Amino acid sequence: ARKLGNLANPCLSVGRILVYILSASTTECVAKVPHRSEHPFLVFAHVAVHVATAGKLSTLISESEKYNIQSLTVTGNINSDDIAFIRAMAGYSNSGAKTDGKLVQLDMSGCNIVSGGSGYYSHSAYYTYDKTYAPDYQYAYSTYTTSDNVLPNCVFAKTNLTTVVLPSTITAIDSQAFYGAKLKSVTIPASVQGFENIGLYGQPFGYSEIENIYVAHNHPALISIDGLLYNKNTMQLIACPGGRKEVVLPTNVTSIGSRAFCGTIYLTNVNIPKEVTFSGTTKIFYLSSITSAIIPDGTTEIPQDMFYKCFNLNSATIPEGVKTIQSGNFGYSALESITIPSTVNQIIGDAFSHMSELKEVHCKAVTPPSIFNSPFYNSQSNCVLYVPVGSLNAYRQADVWKNFAEIKEE
Repeated sequence: ARKLGNLANPCLSVGRILVYILSASTTECVAKVPHRSEHPFLVFAHVAVHVATAGKLSTLISESEKYNIQSLTVTGNINSDDIAFIRAMAGYSNSGAKTDGKLVQLDMSGCNIVSGGSGYYSHSAYYTYDKTYAPDYQYAYSTYTTSDNVLPNCVFAKTNLTTVVLPSTITAIDSQAFYGAKLKSVTIPASVQGFENIGLYGQPFGYSEIENIYVAHNHPALISIDGLLYNKNTMQLIACPGGRKEVVLPTNVTSIGSRAFCGTIYLTNVNIPKEVTFSGTTKIFYLSSITSAIIPDGTTEIPQDMFYKCFNLNSATIPEGVKTIQSGNFGYSALESITIPSTVNQIIGDAFSHMSELKEVHCKAVTPPSIFNSPFYNSQSNCVLYVPVGSLNAYRQADVWKNFAEIKEE
């Protein structure tokens, strides 16, 4: 588009392809390739735009034209106002209302994302678990804006975009960048140095339709294997995209990062290699749709919130050798029965809270494990606790354990 701006003739016809220059300026211009239809100027197959001044995209594409563009290439500088304009072109306004926008392909590789402008996306909190649109787990009304060189939160949420090329200059991807996105794949540029706020909100590729994460071949720290994101030596899984239905982890994987499977809303099960340890991690499967979980042998501690709010989880195996079950682990799951191995000596926080389907707890420990806070909160009223023969009195006298509806020996 910048080269086309130097042309003396603002309208060129090459065969049956017409390039129409809206602005012949060398700083800001628009090139259009019309769709071959009965009304070629009503729907444009592709438009290329150079935005010299952030916030000015709306001045280069008219209101009447922006809903009729199918493919867009943007170069130059863009901020929150430009992203709001692009989102409207792709089917959703900054308030989340649907538009008539037809944009499905977006090339941002030549863009610089800069701070400035008003919010490009706003939403409020709700806790719906709906596979047609990922759950919103923000705790307050949020309005998002851009920061320099960061792919921001919810930038593609709810839009019609199916293909996006990310800016080659971004250095970070925020924790909810692809939240609600319909993209099937994404490629991380070599410029990306990290992901922001993962520990607070989640990993960027969850709660989306993304099935494969790819990485620029020259990225210094990341690599893609079978569409999953790993560190360069392939020993740590960093992220699984939200649209994946099946996952097979390589046997050389020894660790799984915090929230690696967070927001995998189509995944049903994962085979975790026995070599994997969970030291220092949290919320690995938070809000995943997995239905079964087998924790590998050799695990001594189940980390905090590992399966928290996995609403479809109906089967879980905890191996002998586990000593500590941290808070939030199976909270809100669909488990009807759980077996706590004999090696467990402490259960912390709300590890088994809000499990409305829970009917049986089989605790194999002869001595009641130490309880911290209320691990069975809202889960005990209709649940039978089974304990080893000879341990009945100990459990009947132990705090929290004694609150089960019924305690039996087995």
